Amino acid sequence: MNTDDLTVSEDTKAAIRGFLEHELTAMGVKDVIIEGMLDHDDEPSLRIVVEYNDQGPAMDTRRLARLVTPLRTLLLQRGEKRFPFIRHNVTDRRPLMSYVKR
Repeated sequence: MNTDDLTVSEDTKAAIRGFLEHELTAMGVKDVIIEGMLDHDDEPSLRIVVEYNDQGPAMDTRRLARLVTPLRTLLLQRGEKRFPFIRHNVTDRRPLMSYVKR
């Protein structure tokens, strides 16, 4: 493993933060934490943790699930080849929108 595999440039962090904050403005993003990591196959990747405010509108799970593809495209355009794994930390007090048909 090369230590560069775990380093994330400030430019890349700013691009990720800008993208997520823009896409998730209505959901009340509190913080975005970005770091390099090795995935389950020991491949370099990006760990992105999005923290949300305790109060706010229902979390749109469909919108959250659809973030990876456009973020990955943005990163590839910038020369970042590592896959972005996004974790959404949502408090139990926030309702979730469900799209499951019953």
